[in-house]
Amino acid sequence: MTGTVLILGATGRFGRNAATAFEAAGWTVRRYDRRTDTPQTAAPGADVIVNGMNPPDYRDWDTEVPRITALAIAAARASGATLIVPGNVYNFGTQPAPWGPDTPQRPVTGKGRVRVEIERALRAAVEDHGLRVIILRAGDFIDDAPAGTWLGEGILRGLRRGRVAYPGRADIPHAWAYLPDLARAAVALANG
Repeated sequence: MTGTVLILGATGRFGRNAATAFEAAGWTVRRYDRRTDTPQTAAPGADVIVNGMNPPDYRDWDTEVPRITALAIAAARASGATLIVPGNVYNFGTQPAPWGPDTPQRPVTGKGRVRVEIERALRAAVEDHGLRVIILRAGDFIDDAPAGTWLGEGILRGLRRGRVAYPGRADIPHAWAYLPDLARAAVALANG
């Protein structure tokens, strides 16, 4: 299947990669511009909406991410589009993997708690309004353009000086996601 996809957050890391992957798969891609669009006015005619939007500079995460999620849900409801949301593993806190649909969500960070809150809102939209939602869960992002990611800003920041810094013990497993692959997975899920 190909159709029209609206990318919320098309200038961000996940959104940029999603737009590229959907275009490569033959989809018509519309890029949302938060300066001139609203999700409800941009959504008509979209078959899929990808919510890759985050607060500018990650400010006010606790209030802005739930607000952005509500806008994405409203846009998907208004257009009848499937909503694809990049999720993460912070919801599971320190529980060892593997995780599944029945794994309790026990976050240990503020952002993890916000992620649990937005997933509850997404589940309610599915149960109450029949919205189709796909949560594409992944670890910390790795990208071809490393600036702005945990990998580039933290771990590899000193690479030119021959230094690599790891935030924690290197023997503890960590979940990573290569964004171009994650974006192609979003396309495959949209097509499926």
